[in-house]
Amino acid sequence: MDIQKMNGAIRNVERELGNALLSTDVWTIAEGESIAGYNSQPIACALFNQITAYINEALEQSEYPQLDKYYILELQDNKMVIVIPLGEYIWEMLIDTKKARLGLLLNITIPQMIEAFEKIITV
Repeated sequence: MDIQKMNGAIRNVERELGNALLSTDVWTIAEGESIAGYNSQPIACALFNQITAYINEALEQSEYPQLDKYYILELQDNKMVIVIPLGEYIWEMLIDTKKARLGLLLNITIPQMIEAFEKIITV
């Protein structure tokens, strides 16, 4: 992965979300350690790596469809975690929902993030 391009994609998300973006990290599933981020949260990377694996396992054992684009956890204090599994990588964000425009986030920002990531990976 081109880390400079990934950091550029993260800067685009920072511009798009402004102060609604509290932190974001991208990491490899194999390592569970951030390779690019903004206000990086190393413990969150490791733990959400495990949580995502547990969710995938639970879905598989329950014979449910697998995760598609992302999952969202609504938290206390007007916060939200969005976890985007991307093959061998995960991109996670902590969002302040009082400051975020959720329609823009879900319908424009996240699809653009996924598209940017896919372009970085295929280069």
